[in-house]
Amino acid sequence: HVHWNKNTAYPPAEVTFQSKEEYMKHRAEHGMPEDWSDIKTVKGCYWGYNGEDTVWWAEDGKAGTETIAFPNAQTYLHHRKLLGFPEDSTLIQRILPKGFYWRAEKLPHVHWNLKTAYPPAEVTFKNSREFLEHRAKHGMPLDGSDVKVVKGCYWGKNGEATIWWAEDGKVGTETYAFPNPEEYMEHRRLLGFPLDFTLIKRISKGFYWKAENLVHVHWNEKTAYPPAEVTFQNSREYLVHRRAHGMPLDGSDIKVVKGCYWGHIGEATVWWAEDGKAGTETIAFPNAQTYLHHRKLLGFPEDSTLIQRILPKGFYWRAEKLPHVHWNLKTAYPPAE
Repeated sequence: HVHWNKNTAYPPAEVTFQSKEEYMKHRAEHGMPEDWSDIKTVKGCYWGYNGEDTVWWAEDGKAGTETIAFPNAQTYLHHRKLLGFPEDSTLIQRILPKGFYWRAEKLPHVHWNLKTAYPPAEVTFKNSREFLEHRAKHGMPLDGSDVKVVKGCYWGKNGEATIWWAEDGKVGTETYAFPNPEEYMEHRRLLGFPLDFTLIKRISKGFYWKAENLVHVHWNEKTAYPPAEVTFQNSREYLVHRRAHGMPLDGSDIKVVKGCYWGHIGEATVWWAEDGKAGTETIAFPNAQTYLHHRKLLGFPEDSTLIQRILPKGFYWRAEKLPHVHWNLKTAYPPAE
C-alpha cells in the first residue's frame, strides 16, 4: 500500500490508496506526475528508554532519534499494522537515556545527571575508564564532547531566606532554588565553593516606573507608583542600578503610570486609582504632603484640581421578611438612612 500525508512522510497515514486508479487520480489532483516517483520508503525502528513507557519511532532507523512519540497504544499498534510489524511490543530497541554530562569550572571530576546539567550529581566518574564505559552504554561518542562546564553563581533576594543558583552566572536567573541547607551545601561542595554562606549575591529587583508625561524613571521595592523611593537623575545612574539588581541594561520593564485622583463626596480623603477608574482604591494619601509630592512626580498641578468626586457606595439592605430595600452610608443594618 501507498499512503499520503500532508505534512509528514511517516505513519499514521492520512490517506491510504486501495487501488492504482485511486493513487493516480490523487496525484493528478495534486499536480504530481502520474507515475511512481517521489514515494518515500519508510524503514525506521521502534525504540524506548530503559525504565520509561513511551515508545518512539526513529525515521532514520537509529535508536535514539526522536521522530515521533506515540501518545497511546492505539496509535502505536496502528503504526505497526501499516508497516507490517506484529501488532505487539516486540522489536522495540531499549537504550539508556543520554542524560547530561557536566563538570564544575574549576574541578576535574565529570558528573552525569538524567535531566539536568548542574548539581547535585547523580553519577560522579572517578576515572576516565568509568566515564567512557558510561558513555558507551548511553550511545554517546567515546570522547569528551558534550560535557557542560558549570559556572553560575549563588544569589538571593534581600529579606528572603531562599538561595538560588543561576546557571548562566547572572544574578536574578532562577535556575534552581535550594529546598534546604543540606542540598545547598552539597551543591557548593561539588563545585568547589567554601561550605558556608559566602559569595551569595543579594538583590532586590523591585519595580521601575515613570509618569506618563514626564521623562524621569523611578524605582520602588514593592510598588510601581508614587511616592518614589529612588529617582534616577541620568541614564548612567539608571543603568548602574539595573546592573546591581540583575536587570537587563535597557529600557524594558518600565511601567508607565497613568491613573487618576478621586474621592467620595463629603469626605476629605483623596485616593489614587492606578487603573484610571474612580473608585479603585490603589492608595489613600495619608496627608497633604504625600498627596502633593505624588502630583509633582506625575506632572499634575500641585493643588486640588482634577480630583474626580463620586458618591460613596454605601450599603443596601432589607429585612428578611419585608420587601422594602434601604440604604445606609456606613452600615448595613437599622436604622435606615
